[in-house]
Amino acid sequence: MHPEFSAVLLAGGRSSRMGRDKALLPHPVSGLPLIVHQANTLREAGCVELFLAVREGADYPQIGAEIARLFDDGEGGPLPVIERALGVVRRPQMFLLAVDMPFVTPALVRALLARSSPDCGVVGRHDGGFEPLCAVYAKSTWRWFEAARIARGYALQPLLADAVKNGWMREVAINEPTAFANWNAPQDVMPGPVDNRAGKG
Repeated sequence: MHPEFSAVLLAGGRSSRMGRDKALLPHPVSGLPLIVHQANTLREAGCVELFLAVREGADYPQIGAEIARLFDDGEGGPLPVIERALGVVRRPQMFLLAVDMPFVTPALVRALLARSSPDCGVVGRHDGGFEPLCAVYAKSTWRWFEAARIARGYALQPLLADAVKNGWMREVAINEPTAFANWNAPQDVMPGPVDNRAGKG
């Protein structure tokens, strides 16, 4: 049985390299706007409390006004959003997912959650390093992340390495080449492999 979890869908970027709002691009399998598809992925994985992190002035009625908004001022990257979210979520585990990672499946979300605990989050690792925007964070680590950011700044890769070293996060090797693909620019947009459909698993 998978734990009930909170989730934050991160859609606060300005999509400057893409040239249009990434959150509204159609998913290559479902055809839904990415922001809707990703919200559905989290719900299918078992999310019971969902927040949407957006920049001031942006809103996405496509996924409903009932989903609480967290406002992202864009300063300092995603770390301030992680801190803010850990302070408001009600479940012990919080899944953070970026809107522009279209090939994350409910099965992958559940697999990462299964390796987490109320006291230890989980972050995937691949050839490019840690993937902090598709990861589980434990609410109990909120103050540690806040203190680490104050002491060390906003760079997430060294901070996550320190979190793993100190037992606040657990790293999991992810060998699926497309699992963490993200769409930053027009040349990144690609069809998804059939076996990575978000409804599978």
